[in-house]
Parts: sequence; C-alpha cells; structure tokens
Amino acid sequence: MRSGNGKPLLIILVLLSIFLIVRADISTATDFSAEIFYWDPDNDLTSEAGRFGREVNLTNILGFSDDSVLGLRLRWIYGSGTNMTFEYLSTDNSGSKRLKKDVEWEDEIYPIDSLVTGTFELDQFGIDWEFPLREYDMNKRKGRIYWLAGIRGYRISASLEEVGNLNTRREFKDTLWGIPVIGLGFDWPVSRVLNLNFYFSGVSVEDYGYIYDGRAVMAYYFSDRTYLSIGYRNVVIKAKDSGDFARTDLDGLYASVGYSF
Repeated sequence: MRSGNGKPLLIILVLLSIFLIVRADISTATDFSAEIFYWDPDNDLTSEAGRFGREVNLTNILGFSDDSVLGLRLRWIYGSGTNMTFEYLSTDNSGSKRLKKDVEWEDEIYPIDSLVTGTFELDQFGIDWEFPLREYDMNKRKGRIYWLAGIRGYRISASLEEVGNLNTRREFKDTLWGIPVIGLGFDWPVSRVLNLNFYFSGVSVEDYGYIYDGRAVMAYYFSDRTYLSIGYRNVVIKAKDSGDFARTDLDGLYASVGYSF
C-alpha cells in the first residue's frame, strides 16, 4: 500500500473497527439468527489505467456470464439494541470472445481478432458491529436507526488468456484483509409482518481506493422467527492502488430466507 494523505484516516478507521469487534462478547447475545441469500447481480469489471489511456470494460469485451451469488449472514442480537453481523458471499464469472480491438491488461497487449478467455472470482468476508442511534416501537415490532463500524476482507482472482498462436496468459490474485468501513442503517416495521431495511456502508481513502455497499430490503415474517426477504443490492470495489486501477461493480435483485434461534 502506498503512503498518502489518506493514511492517518485509514489507520484510525482500522483501529476503531478492531476495537469495536474485539470488545463484542458473543456469549451475552440475547438472540441469534442465520440467513441464506441468493443474489443475481450484473458484474461490471473495468480497468482504468494503461498505455491506451482509456477505460477497458472487461465484462463487455469478454462477454462475461453473470454468475449468481450464494451467501451466508449470521447475526448476534443483544438486549441493548446492538447487533454483530458476519457475512460471506462468493461469485465466479467467465467468458470467451474474439476481440474487436486491442486490449491492454496487466502490462500485456492482446491484439484485435485474437480469441481470449477470461475469469473473475470474488470472495467477500465482512463483520459489522451495529449501534442504535434511535429505537422506537411501531406495529408491535421494534424499529431503529443505527450506525455501524466493520471490517471487510476480499479474495480476488482474475485471468486473461489468448487462445491460439500467442498463447499469452496473465493472472492477478490478491487477498485484502482488515479494510475498515462505517455506515448507517434504518429498520422500519411497516406492519406486524413486513419490515423495510435500508443499509449503506463504505470507505474512501486517497491512494487506497474505495468500497461501497448499499441495499434496500423488504422482509416478510411468517412467524416471530422465520422470514423471507427480497431486495436490491449494489457493491462497488475499486483498488485504486493497483497497477490497473481495477474496479468491479455488482448490482441486482436478491432474495433470502432467515431463521432466529
């Protein structure tokens, strides 16, 4: 990671996130829930640097097939109104296409009319620690406005290979841990069985890129413990400190089912 004006802020956010999560005592939680979600996002993968001086959209160039995402979310709920949430999700995209123009990626030029295959894999791990700003009773359920601090981890893998005479292959792999985020959320119980949730978290630090995660979700409660959710989610990750300024943008509808123990 390169030094820059954003380094002090990054260090402060890392220390704050680690402190909040380490102080969590799971044994004192009053409730626990598990949620499995299915997400069907469009994946827009771009590379913004290079000798051509223009943005290269690898998704369009390679015709990536959008892969559905399965994820897991675990939540520990405390009597004080605070929550701790762990989430994992994974996506895998691939495509093959004959290039209609020269493409530069990872310091390699893939010439026009060459047949190129590409892959992109992303695993995301996250922990959020949620703190209520305001709580209220509505429709016999509890609503709240809360702020959060968390930590993200990513395993990213991408490859580009020319199939033919050149047999050129370039691969990028990276694992990023301890990335801090902060955010806001809002739970609104529309009725006894319907709840709306709005969530946004992220971080943007000069020389280090940015991460944003936003979603709007409606949950239907079949009982006090079982619910079904549908919603929209958008996750944007830009590794500004990478040689190619890689950026991935996933957005689309998702559904989940959850149970409180």
